[in-house]
Amino acid sequence: MDDGFQHRFLRRDLDLVAIDATEPFGFGHCLPRGLLREPIGSLSRADLVLLTRCDQVDGEKLSHIRQAVLEKVSDAVIVETRHSPCTLFEYPRETSSIDDLRGAKVAAVSAIGNPEAFESTLRSAGAVVVESRRLADHDPYSPETVESLREWIRELPSDVNQVVCTHKDLVKLQADRLGGLPVRALQIELMVDSGESMMLQKIRQVCIGNIDS
Repeated sequence: MDDGFQHRFLRRDLDLVAIDATEPFGFGHCLPRGLLREPIGSLSRADLVLLTRCDQVDGEKLSHIRQAVLEKVSDAVIVETRHSPCTLFEYPRETSSIDDLRGAKVAAVSAIGNPEAFESTLRSAGAVVVESRRLADHDPYSPETVESLREWIRELPSDVNQVVCTHKDLVKLQADRLGGLPVRALQIELMVDSGESMMLQKIRQVCIGNIDS
């Protein structure tokens, strides 16, 4: 369940906390001063800690993040992962090869908490991000916002041949074209670089325990 960690009354078998390595601790404060939903000390309740987008930071920063986690929970199981772009999705159900982005000049649109990381993932797939439009996280894409996007797209440089957003954004947009350009969503896979065996062991323990009970 996404964002379920802070819901204390939710029945759970395994608490898995994802920490974005590009902005790991929400500026050190809870909302609204920072981005954290709970104090960092709440990591002590986690069974697994997944560091995401590890490929977008250097080894020194990654080491600092690991150390900060271990200071809060010394026996934490830390798993290092990265977001790997895999396909392009076009509303309502068409898919195409990620290779279509190689060398393509695109405009990026997102309404997520970390738009910089999304655009970095686009570049890692070979796209040239010419322009970007960053909306507030969880923006509902009202008719006024969509019309504003259309106007923005119409004014893009002529060599921009498509608009790329996240899958979450495309679900809200429900459109295959905007402002005369095709709109596609970048789909990603979560690839585990280290800690996979410990993660699977934890999951197996939960599954076996549920069968026995």
